[in-house]
Amino acid sequence: MQLDDDIELAYDCIEILIGGMQTCIGKAALAPALHYRKNKTSAFIKKKPNFYYWLMNGSKGYQAGSVYLSGSPEGVDFDGDCNFIESKWLYGGCVLHRKSNLVLENYFPFKGKAYCEDLIHSASLRNKEVKLFFMPKAFAYFEMDSYTTYGLTVFMRHLLSDFRARKYYNEYVGVKSNRIYFFYLVMVLNYIKSKTCGLWHYKNG
Repeated sequence: MQLDDDIELAYDCIEILIGGMQTCIGKAALAPALHYRKNKTSAFIKKKPNFYYWLMNGSKGYQAGSVYLSGSPEGVDFDGDCNFIESKWLYGGCVLHRKSNLVLENYFPFKGKAYCEDLIHSASLRNKEVKLFFMPKAFAYFEMDSYTTYGLTVFMRHLLSDFRARKYYNEYVGVKSNRIYFFYLVMVLNYIKSKTCGLWHYKNG
């Protein structure tokens, strides 16, 4: 079991994942549906306008369970009636593996915090012909820190490290696209908007 220390599992999450692994034929890695801890809503609900998905993925637009041309991963808006949903990536917070399918070599080539490591790890697993599945009936919970809360220096360091890793991922999987720059443009604009609105509320509060 690959598990981050900030992930909270539903009481039957591991039982469902193990049961799913026992029914899988061939190589597979399984992850639960991820929900926010506070409001219990899915972390992967489609909520951005179609123009955003065009920026990230061109004419293909929104594709659940894929990694876009920009290197941005898209989750799956889960249907509880499905037992398995195949995906091109799994978030690293909670994944059940078979020991024989583990990636044992160091797949992350940079020092420091491992940005985009779940994407690179997922690609490494697929190279070993391991299929990746979400299991909607297994639940896990987390809370995500927003980069918009960072100070400018920390944000810039975060941005550069993330870009280096995401660019490496695109090269690793053979994707050649300038849409990766749209991804970071959206991040910068979102950061500026957050800080500007916060300053405006402070002055007028």
